[in-house]
Amino acid sequence: MGAGFEGPSEALFLGKSLVVFPMKGQYEQQCNAAALSQLGVTSLKAWDPSAYKALDRWIDELPVVRINYPDETAQIIEEIESISKKVRA
Repeated sequence: MGAGFEGPSEALFLGKSLVVFPMKGQYEQQCNAAALSQLGVTSLKAWDPSAYKALDRWIDELPVVRINYPDETAQIIEEIESISKKVRA
């Protein structure tokens, strides 16, 4: 998977095993891949023999990095409503 934001975020939220391959020349993807690596997600930099070995290890282990994204929707809506009431008053 690319090292964008949405796909890796969804995989982490769903508890799926994840390996990322950031697109060359895409600074955001390089930053995301670095952050994901710090979390323990496998990140491949290039398709070379070392990448195949890392991919084999990933397949054998299928490591899962779980991130708990709490549902804060209700709190956010309450804050927006509170600000809206203050602005309209």
